[in-house]
Amino acid sequence: MVSTALWLVGLIAGQLAFGRPRGLAPRRHRLDDADLDLGDLAIVIPARDEEAVLGLLLEDLGPAAAAGARVIVVDDHSSDGSAAIARRFEYAQLLEAGPLAARRPGKSAACALGARVAVARGARRLLFLDADVRLAPGAVSVLAGTLERH
Repeated sequence: MVSTALWLVGLIAGQLAFGRPRGLAPRRHRLDDADLDLGDLAIVIPARDEEAVLGLLLEDLGPAAAAGARVIVVDDHSSDGSAAIARRFEYAQLLEAGPLAARRPGKSAACALGARVAVARGARRLLFLDADVRLAPGAVSVLAGTLERH
């Protein structure tokens, strides 16, 4: 009872001090990943033992790849079938991470390798995604468009 009262007092005090919470402005239209030219975008995905989720993300990235985005999966010493999952997607380039270094181990080294390869192949923009995320339709275009505007 006391905690509920304190929560209510905090809510009212916050609204008085900062005003009503504002929601996000609604989008006027849904973007599709084909709405923007994504030819200079590389999506780098470091993956270690992500067999259960990597295929879902790569499916989500199909429209972005069709719009020209490069998809680079860096297998970071996986002991499961992560590399085999990446090989099933013709638009995904699979890189094998080098030996683990004491100064830059794991994910940061995998990201750096993916970035070096992407830039060497002409990418101007980089998007790093964890292998366990899911993307709504048009998410890559929204991110790329935001980058262009800012």
